[in-house]
Amino acid sequence: MILVYSKEVTIRMKYIFSLIFKEFMGQEVNFTSDAEEFINSDLPKVNYTESPVDDRGMWIFPHELLFELGIKEPEIEFVEFKGIRCPFKVYESKADFPFDPFAASFYLITRYEEYLPFKKDSYGRFSADQSIAYQNGFLQFPVVDQWAYKVRDLIKAKYPEVDFREPKYEFLPTIDVDVAYAYRLRGLLRTVGGAIQALSKFDVDSFFQRFRVIAGIEKDPFDTFSYLLKLHQKFDLNAIFFILFADYDVNDKNISILNRKFQNLIKSLGDYAEIGIHPSYNSFDMPNKIRKETERLAQTINKEITRSRQHFLRMSLPSTYRYLEKAGIREDYTMGYAVHIGFRASTAR
Repeated sequence: MILVYSKEVTIRMKYIFSLIFKEFMGQEVNFTSDAEEFINSDLPKVNYTESPVDDRGMWIFPHELLFELGIKEPEIEFVEFKGIRCPFKVYESKADFPFDPFAASFYLITRYEEYLPFKKDSYGRFSADQSIAYQNGFLQFPVVDQWAYKVRDLIKAKYPEVDFREPKYEFLPTIDVDVAYAYRLRGLLRTVGGAIQALSKFDVDSFFQRFRVIAGIEKDPFDTFSYLLKLHQKFDLNAIFFILFADYDVNDKNISILNRKFQNLIKSLGDYAEIGIHPSYNSFDMPNKIRKETERLAQTINKEITRSRQHFLRMSLPSTYRYLEKAGIREDYTMGYAVHIGFRASTAR
């Protein structure tokens, strides 16, 4: 149990302190606004006020972010710490950190900056280059985790008896099935249309490959499913296949959901891997569309669908996550950027 002292205990405080201590470290956390209770306690302690209270505990000088109501653009100053430009600098040199790691973690992990006005890219998304992580060179580092373990180490140095849970590494392959096959199961109109388009672009190789695949002479170039499953089995990996199971549209061009061979492919994948929904291009702000696509994929494979990743990574906070939750989704894997590799929420969790 960790005891946190603050003159005011807010919902934001409870959220981020509980996340860091309970979810990251396996320690329960309690809060108090009573200085005497804090001083007399024998628990490992964190003082989250502007004044030192007890030399035995840890002192984090607080930024105002966790005490504010509503969403407004904060003034963010950065400070160098352990080779990283960290936001929410503080000017109290005797505090254990030169910045507020809890306010910084809250800002990053809640995607606070995506609730603020921003310029959408051509697909209506928040782009990496608008994030403070990209602009300050730490997008490729899970800094929330790193700061959490710095907090843990400081507490451990003051309270050696505290037993923190150690992180466990896991590799989880995830595959989006936007288009199951390049040429197979396309139907007459789409096959003829694709062939005409290839000829109009003088793409002779594609034109003839299409008909070799349809004739069964050549394997479809997108048909890598057996290879992937064997690879996962070889390394004992549990993969997730996110299936685009939407009505045909300009940005949703998978095989028809009514095609029995496509349905059988999904069922066969489900025998060896987890199946998730890949909600269609326009679904991110259309709750009925998310629910409909999730339900019919579940009916097709006769299994509950609880995992999701948005097509084109299109999402809007907080509405998309609320729609997903109402559709029965419990795990979402959209929290990445389409162009830049890195930790969008600055955490590996």
